[in-house]
Amino acid sequence: AFDFDGTLTTGGSGLPFLVAVSDRRTVLDAIAALWPRLLHGALAGGSVADRTKEDLFERVLAGVSLDHLSSVSAQFAPAHLARHLRDDVRSRFDWHRRRGDRVAIVSASPECYVQEVGVELGADAVIATRLEVALNGSLTGRYDGENCRGEEKLRRLRQAEMAVTEGE
Repeated sequence: AFDFDGTLTTGGSGLPFLVAVSDRRTVLDAIAALWPRLLHGALAGGSVADRTKEDLFERVLAGVSLDHLSSVSAQFAPAHLARHLRDDVRSRFDWHRRRGDRVAIVSASPECYVQEVGVELGADAVIATRLEVALNGSLTGRYDGENCRGEEKLRRLRQAEMAVTEGE
């Protein structure tokens, strides 16, 4: 299992993705409105950081159509990889694939574009933060489930492993 931001790639992808989906002004306005809570979340971590990240996503992504999100994700993923993929980690990723190991990408970043990365790199599975879609086909900005970090990463990785094992 490989983490995405800071492991497979350099730096983070969340804010650049939000800008790609909306625009720089919308993201900056959301950050400005939330800055005290973002700072507190960064210092406190855990569930405080999760809630604040979700609030940022809600301010930026609420009302965005699933079609637009899919289109941006398909463009963002390869462009982000081209600029930020770590060659040393990619080599290790490919080494595992050549050995026949099951390889997963596990990330707190949104699944919509991490899934695209997984396809491009040949991952067997992608486990990432899912975004909630309303009945009208637009995003709510909230998570569909938990933010995929920490214990949630491990829980979902074990769940995926059990599903694969039961399917054999």
